[in-house]
Amino acid sequence: MSLLLLGGLAIAGIAAWNALSDSSSGSTPAAPPPAPVRRPRPSRSAGSSRPCKATPTRPRTPKALPPTGGGWLAQCGASAVPTGGPTTVYDPSGNPLQLSAADELASGGEGTVYRCPGHDGFVIKLYKRDIVDNPEKQKAVVGRLRDMLVIEALRKDRDIAWPQMPVYDANKRVAGFVMRAVDGASFRSLQGAAQIQRLFPEWDRKDLALVARNFLDKMQLLADHGVLVNDFNPANFIVGRDHRVRLIDCDSFQIPSANGGSPHVTTTYFASHSAPELLRDPSLLKRSRGPEQARFGAAIIVFQLLMCGLHPYSHKNGGTPEGNLKAGQCPLGIGSGCSIPTGWYNLLSYLPYTMMEKFIRMFRDGHGDLSVRPTLAELRAEVEKFLFVMKKDPLRRELAPATPKVKSDSNQGPWKKPAA
Repeated sequence: MSLLLLGGLAIAGIAAWNALSDSSSGSTPAAPPPAPVRRPRPSRSAGSSRPCKATPTRPRTPKALPPTGGGWLAQCGASAVPTGGPTTVYDPSGNPLQLSAADELASGGEGTVYRCPGHDGFVIKLYKRDIVDNPEKQKAVVGRLRDMLVIEALRKDRDIAWPQMPVYDANKRVAGFVMRAVDGASFRSLQGAAQIQRLFPEWDRKDLALVARNFLDKMQLLADHGVLVNDFNPANFIVGRDHRVRLIDCDSFQIPSANGGSPHVTTTYFASHSAPELLRDPSLLKRSRGPEQARFGAAIIVFQLLMCGLHPYSHKNGGTPEGNLKAGQCPLGIGSGCSIPTGWYNLLSYLPYTMMEKFIRMFRDGHGDLSVRPTLAELRAEVEKFLFVMKKDPLRRELAPATPKVKSDSNQGPWKKPAA
């Protein structure tokens, strides 16, 4: 790997880390003495690796969430059992960072996440040896990290676990990176009214809409910088009582090339939240994805937030959401050929009519025609409208309404209640 590439990554990492340390509140411990190795000369590029989900060292929500079912680490399938002994990595200036088994927070498919010694609020992700030792994978990691570090707005956003600087092994190879720690409940835990109220006792549907709006704002922020989410696993999105959405698994995102070349592509995806063309033709996963595919996954997340975890491709007597999605079997609207699951109708009927139209456009009309899929801005406008009408109609705020909406238009168009 070229020293020029590594040097660029080191410079970007040092500048990012120094700026972060200077602007952060509280004191930052002095750097440890230089390591007895030559200063690594990294790059500003990084590979397509999927990060582990990490639990933060210091919660950022007003109150700690209940431990059972609320913590996102427990929801994302990562192990919190230490997997190894002490290890040493080096920052871009060559200073050693001693990591022990006691610092280990989680391990997953691509690596392990540790607390960042001396820096509360940050964690270190270390890649597995096969990523560090493989020259092609190492080149990809360096390229991706380089182009992530130059997106300053995302690096500075406290709600995004974006790489802050690379770390190196004793052989001057990129071994991982430092990122922000985030805390809260994963979207995966927002399943059903009872579970939501157990996690957030004061919440109603208005709060879920506020989360959906902030989620769409985060997706728009990424899109504004040419970044697309590939993996819409609900476990990758974290929320606290402040309704702010935190993003993890950021090095699985599709990252634009800083020099105008091809974007950094990853093949990660979550089948039940992927655009149908990706499920029908897996070869597309190896190519760069478009905004229409990201909008599709984002719309599923928004639907689930507003519907307490229900999936838009679940239907009565149907298969799995993934199978129904691939086949285009969405129960929303007239003429769908399938019926919404028992018990859905009351909650569904309180969504604004125009919002339902957007969901039908996305999940039925847009299933085969990418060009008609609503934009992030259109989805956000519908969420904003929903927040407005909930002010005038408190029944819309209930998480488990006992009766359906009774307005004159509630049984017309896409609202028509299916036969029992």
